[in-house]
Amino acid sequence: MSINLIFPKILVDSMNHSLFALSAILFGIVGLSTASFTGMVHADESNTEIIPLDAETALEKTTLSLEVPEENNLPWAFVEGKVDNPAYGHPVIIQIVREGSEPISEDGQNILPDAHFAQVEVESDGSYEYKFRVFDKSKDDPHIFEGMYTVTVFKVIEKPDTSI
Repeated sequence: MSINLIFPKILVDSMNHSLFALSAILFGIVGLSTASFTGMVHADESNTEIIPLDAETALEKTTLSLEVPEENNLPWAFVEGKVDNPAYGHPVIIQIVREGSEPISEDGQNILPDAHFAQVEVESDGSYEYKFRVFDKSKDDPHIFEGMYTVTVFKVIEKPDTSI
């Protein structure tokens, strides 16, 4: 399924396992912005996989594509969602990587340029939210995010009881 999005809100329900949203906030420092941000989020039923961790838990991995157009001038975006059957005490890990980004070995360490990682807590209702800056007009190049990105969300879930 492919969804054409016009911010502020886009929702993608992937295999009924989780609700995933990428959004941009329309509020600037001075007030409401009249600009719009149009991008693409691509989601297929095959974009979520469950990876067993142990007898009680599994890792739910959801992958989406995000296109941030060159003409974007909205400052913020965020990833939000809900974890069904969360294994409490385990954060959600969000990875945003520019397509075509290759690891670089520098001083004995591997560095992934054009990558952004976040760890967010899961609320008692299973929800999570992460806000990140995509545009900063105070910089020489204000486009922090521009182009195609792969967004991967990792959630630790409790395995459903299949003994019934």
